[in-house]
Order: sequence, then structure tokens, then C-alpha cells
Amino acid sequence: MSLKQTFLSHFEAVEQRLDSSLISPQGIITLKKLCHFFPFDTTSGFGFETRLGDPAPSCDFFLKVTKDSHGVSMLAGENTVAGLSEGIFETPFWLNIAQLFKAWGGGSDLLSKKLDLLWLEFDCTENDCQTIPNIFFKIAGEGDSREKQWQNMLQVLGEIYRILFGIGFPDHLARSLKYCVEALPDGAGLYQTGFMVPRKTEAIRLIITGIREKDLIGYLTKIGWPGEQQVIETMIGRYAPLFDYTVLNIHIGEVVLPFAGMEMYLRRMRQPQWEPRWKDIFNTLVSDNLALEKKCEGLIRFCGKNTKTILYPVQYINGINHLKFVYKPGQPTECKAYFGTVIRE
Repeated sequence: MSLKQTFLSHFEAVEQRLDSSLISPQGIITLKKLCHFFPFDTTSGFGFETRLGDPAPSCDFFLKVTKDSHGVSMLAGENTVAGLSEGIFETPFWLNIAQLFKAWGGGSDLLSKKLDLLWLEFDCTENDCQTIPNIFFKIAGEGDSREKQWQNMLQVLGEIYRILFGIGFPDHLARSLKYCVEALPDGAGLYQTGFMVPRKTEAIRLIITGIREKDLIGYLTKIGWPGEQQVIETMIGRYAPLFDYTVLNIHIGEVVLPFAGMEMYLRRMRQPQWEPRWKDIFNTLVSDNLALEKKCEGLIRFCGKNTKTILYPVQYINGINHLKFVYKPGQPTECKAYFGTVIRE
């Protein structure tokens, strides 16, 4: 691949699929500037997050980086072919992020063995994208006892915290994490753990998969979640039957915080052109004032395949990943859509 190619080439390949209801022309320009910082082969998967009920046409942006991919060495600054644009280091925290990728690529036995996936999620508006991302991790270790899972996570997160922030993992976060892991019902596990770096909070997001809807309220009660359970019960009762399974998001600090997100999925990522349930899902959301019809239509138009020749033909598979229903105290329920692209070269 030419050294002149950046991740901008991939973004431009799907640009025409992004409806103006989802992202404005100015938003496109903003995301292009962000994509130009990253090498062409950073990832084989990227995507967007949009608030379906918000008329503002803007999307957050994320990159998925897999273990042993070219992206790890590129983001570490150790790839001899391509690397990050120097402009991104105008944000000094990127030196720490590059060190994290260096450790993951082999500089740390712990991270190279235990860290499976990493996501960089950039908060964006029409006119600006944060260059410091929220950082999410998938840590290996499922199947161990709850005690071993917590100890494993504590080791990995401690190493990451030291690299990113120069301090050990705070004791009060460790206690909250231990409590939430040990309380998990059978079959449930932590899929992702996230640091919301640009939001100036030390709160950690826990993304819990394998939790059945019937166990969800009991789990929130057990960990002392302080939000309105009736709202969550209503949310589950109304929307979970439209999907195949639910993934829970919570925030922890010194205690469990009153935030909850319910990610809802269809199995095998069935897309609107093959899955008639999407019509019922979107109709329900529009009826409940959680989504604008034009944004739902824009999501449908995004889905599908296209090919672009960039020295050689590259195929882009575009679709909806999941929807997330968000509870925040004192605010109405919000629905977000996560959609994106798989790159096949």
C-alpha cells in the first residue's frame, strides 16, 4: 500500500452511503480530518454512533483494533511501512496511547497475552472531533472463577492505567469492580471495559454480556445500582422482545453510578434487507418518539456492499450493528444506533 494512503481512503469509500440525516456535509469534513491521522491499514472495522431521536446530523466515530493486526504496530509507531500522522501528537496524550499499543504489541507480556481487542471511540460534533478517544478493552479470561476473573482484570487494567495515566489502578475503582464482577449471574461476563478519557471522569464503563433479561433487574439490585428500576423494567418489557438478546452497560466509580445502557442485538447481525423485524423496530421507535423517521431511513440506506479500487479492489460491507437504549437520571430515554463497515481486501 502506498505510503500516501491514509484511513481517509476507507472513509471516502463509504462516504456516499452516509445520509445527510445522519451526518452533515460539515460533519463529513470533520471526520475526514480525523481519519487522515491514521494509517490505511489501522483496522478492518470502523463505525459510527448516532442519536436517533436527535435532529442534529452528527455521528461519533470508532475504530476496532484486533490483536496481532498491522494496526497495533502502526499505532505504536513501530511499523516500518506506515504510522500515525505527526499532527495527532499535538495532543500529548497520544504519546501515552502509542505506548499502550507498543506494550500490547509485545512490550508487555501481560497485555500481549490478555488483551484481545481494543476500540477507540471519538466523540464528535459537526465542527469538531475529540482527538483523545474513549478507550474500550476486551480482556481474555472468561471461564475462570469470579475471583480469578476479577484478579485477572485488575492486573490488566492496572497495567493499562499505569501506561495511560502514570499511576496505579485506584483502590476505590478496584473495590467497585470486584463487587460488580462477583455479583454477575451465571452465564454473564464482562465483554468490554472502558475508560471515558475525554469526558474528564474517572468512571469506568462495564459492558456485560450473557445476562438474561430476567436476571438483569436482580443484578442491578444486588450491586446497589441507584437509578429508577421501573424505567429499566419498562424499557426491557417494551423493546427487548423486538430483539434477540441484550447487553448491559453500567458505570462504576467509588460506587455504582446511576447510568444504564441496554444494547439490543439481532443474532447474526441480520440487516434490514433480509430481516423484516427491523421494520417493526423502527416503527416502534418512531411511535415512541425515540427515533426520527428520516434517520431510520438513512440507516437502511447505509446498509449494503460496495467496492472501491485503491491500487486493488477493496470491498466494504456496511450495516447496523446494534441499538442502545440509554437511561440517565432525570432525562428521557434515549436511543442510539451503532452502524459501521467491515473492510475486506
